Amino acid sequence: MKKKSCFFLLTVAAAFFFSAAFSQTAKKIEPLLISSRLLLEALPGSDSLSIEAANGQMTIADAGHLFKVCVYYADGYGSWDINRPSFYRSAKKIGVYDLSDSDLKRLVVSDPESFWLNQGQIIKFCYQFPLWLKKDEPWPLFLTKSESEYVFVEVRQIAGGLEAHFYPLNSWPLTGGRHYLIIPRTF
Repeated sequence: MKKKSCFFLLTVAAAFFFSAAFSQTAKKIEPLLISSRLLLEALPGSDSLSIEAANGQMTIADAGHLFKVCVYYADGYGSWDINRPSFYRSAKKIGVYDLSDSDLKRLVVSDPESFWLNQGQIIKFCYQFPLWLKKDEPWPLFLTKSESEYVFVEVRQIAGGLEAHFYPLNSWPLTGGRHYLIIPRTF
């Protein structure tokens, strides 16, 4: 009887140890399943990033002291309402994910409502984390929301400030480049 009890306790202890070890490993990898075909892993150094809440009143077009140029891609961008105040977003932990344009083109965000930041949060990210902003690829890419649709915002460093490129969610051009997708962590 004592052998069975001792074996049982050792089995339970081993199971607990391995369970804890694997859960720690899972936390370090932090994959994000965007769609059934695309699995992203957070880049090293992005595990401690977070962004404060923003009321949605600030737009990138209003931040001329930071964004020197705004470029809009697609006909009828005025219907996006992208240069108008949007919605409040609470504070978020942020993940930075490296992906190719071909992966982005295949990207089907199953729940875009979970992954967008308002423009005020994008502006705050650019102030708080300038090391993620680059002159060359990979450029940071954010998902934001206007009243009528979701829009990607690509941020590039230029002389004297930043340049914002706006693309509708479903009209991403296939250029063969790479981007840092910056979105709230959902876990």
